[in-house]
Amino acid sequence: SPGSCAAGRDNSSVACSSCLSGLHPTDEGCVPCQGQDYLLLIFVCLMILTTTGALHGFLLYTNNNKVQMGFLKAGIYVGQLAVSMQVTVVIQRMDIEWQEPFLSILEAF
Repeated sequence: SPGSCAAGRDNSSVACSSCLSGLHPTDEGCVPCQGQDYLLLIFVCLMILTTTGALHGFLLYTNNNKVQMGFLKAGIYVGQLAVSMQVTVVIQRMDIEWQEPFLSILEAF
């Protein structure tokens, strides 16, 4: 019936696609989160911090600063471009009647 979902599913989500708080989706449906679920998240976060810290340390202590700074700047520019494009797509999907000149910018993408 409308407004009802399978056990553990959030009936306020589109097509009951989300699990309730404290549950995560599996092939069998929504099941409670366990310790190893959080362990994987913590491991990934630590790996990201370690990798970026090591890269930062490498760039600080390298002798060839001009080449390394070029790579660093290029990486920053690419990252900013990706974030800008993502924000533009999110803004474009909002149900707002945009006015010029912003409407022309959104239509270009």
